[in-house]
Amino acid sequence: MADTASSALASGICALLTLGCATLGEDDAQSHPGGAANLPNRGIVPYEVVQFVRGTQPTGWLYPPPLTPDLPAVRDPSAVTTPEGVALFAHVTTADAAGFARADSIGATGLAFGDFAALADTQPDGAVAPAVTRDPDTGTWHLLFETPEGLFHTTSADGRAFPGLASPESWLVADPDDPDEAGGVGAPSLVIDAGTAHVFYRARGAGDAPAIVIRHAARPLSGGAFGERVTVLRPGEDCTDPQGMPFPCWDAERVGDPEVRLAETAAGARVWRMFYAGGRGELDAVGFAAAYAPDETFTPYAFNPVVKDSQRSRTAPSNVRTDAGYLLYFAQPTAKPAVGVAENVAGAPSERF
Repeated sequence: MADTASSALASGICALLTLGCATLGEDDAQSHPGGAANLPNRGIVPYEVVQFVRGTQPTGWLYPPPLTPDLPAVRDPSAVTTPEGVALFAHVTTADAAGFARADSIGATGLAFGDFAALADTQPDGAVAPAVTRDPDTGTWHLLFETPEGLFHTTSADGRAFPGLASPESWLVADPDDPDEAGGVGAPSLVIDAGTAHVFYRARGAGDAPAIVIRHAARPLSGGAFGERVTVLRPGEDCTDPQGMPFPCWDAERVGDPEVRLAETAAGARVWRMFYAGGRGELDAVGFAAAYAPDETFTPYAFNPVVKDSQRSRTAPSNVRTDAGYLLYFAQPTAKPAVGVAENVAGAPSERF
């Protein structure tokens, strides 16, 4: 039985820029002349996991779990579009080294990549969850990531060499007096808008069964203290099944791994769109939420999760738009790490980011 949010959430998401409500599927295509290919697609659903062939075997992984030490173990993807295609940043482990690296797509599809190249010779111990973005005003590349001590930041002129990664700047540490952060912060996402750095991140409460939420804080990109830390997404509550009966939310226990993009709709409106991981029990899946402003409560899509697998967890989503549609990269967060990609080419892509 599929999990859905309550009818109130469904109404809320349609009120919020009608998110997802204009993305039509196969049934709609049959009732509209020209089919769904001519209809606007906001890149929320439907996402289909891309299947690859390795040797003679099909697989749903762009980077499968490594079977031998000479193959890379890839975690925590962060994708950025470039004039040539897609740059994929990740935490990569090989037989010789481990650290942040970049691979560039072969062609513009974002479905095949060249070799990974390290971003720096050294990086802080325990550094994980790289989040990369470009300043739309200056073209500077920014890298934000997690360590056991908090969130750290550095920059690059070309997106390939990050010389400051050896001694990055501390941006955010957990507030031990804040009940939402007493257990630590991590899994950041960075949006740069008109000289302001907006950071979204996972925050963990204290105790044996801590609340795990998504928060936002902002500061001038040029420096200074971060402002108020605001919780913008909490685990799901009050979900119902298709018959309207109470049903445990798919993300009832935790939300995290936010990736936020500031997008412009076809009508010229600005919307903050978030893909995130959520879960209950042992499995996590990928959902979507959005807001008009970065420090408002994000409204989840009514029919989350958008990428779900009953056998394995999917986390660390990263979303880009290409000429053909939208790509959503994701990870398998286990001792056998892997990265996959889902594509959405259901109509004409209408949101720009």
